[in-house]
Amino acid sequence: MSDKPQALSFYAEVHCYKRISTAAQDFIRQDDALQRTLEAYPGYIAWKDVGSGGDRARQSLLQMKGFLSVPTRKPKLLIVYELDRLFRDLTGALLFVENFVLNSNTHLYIVKENLYLTEGAVMQETNRLLFVVTAMFAEMERRRMASRTAEKMQAMKRLGHVFGRPRDTTHDADIQEYHFQGKSMYWTSKKLKISHAKVKRACQAMDLL
Repeated sequence: MSDKPQALSFYAEVHCYKRISTAAQDFIRQDDALQRTLEAYPGYIAWKDVGSGGDRARQSLLQMKGFLSVPTRKPKLLIVYELDRLFRDLTGALLFVENFVLNSNTHLYIVKENLYLTEGAVMQETNRLLFVVTAMFAEMERRRMASRTAEKMQAMKRLGHVFGRPRDTTHDADIQEYHFQGKSMYWTSKKLKISHAKVKRACQAMDLL
């Protein structure tokens, strides 16, 4: 399963899929890692998504699956940088292999892990085991990263760090005055022409609730 993909003429289509988790990130790391591999496949079809790896309804991913599902005489090739760019859970990875590698004549090349999956390769027991172990490690790493991020945020909160945009305090004085007058939050939101949620957040911040 460590063989490299074939020449361009061997495939009906060549696709490359990239994903980043948030809009604050970029594709530079994946672009750099994939550049040498993609040079052998001019005219490849590029797909990009910005969103969670656990979400299987990503727009570009769904569109790409539509292309991969179309029967072709020659196999199709899908190139990704690493397995967790495609899916970061074992179930998603196994479903993709079953639906596309085994049943839709798609070859999958994972550059970082140097894994080249074809129908014949997947049918070999040792290769299936290697792929499952790789997918399991990707899922474990995702969970470790999520846990470390949550622990870091909790520690920063305990130190007084405030996440997100600063709260708009423009109407705080009026909200406080109306509160002590006995006005409801609904009445206050109408009076100040702001949302009920904004009034509620202000009341919570000023310990008025």
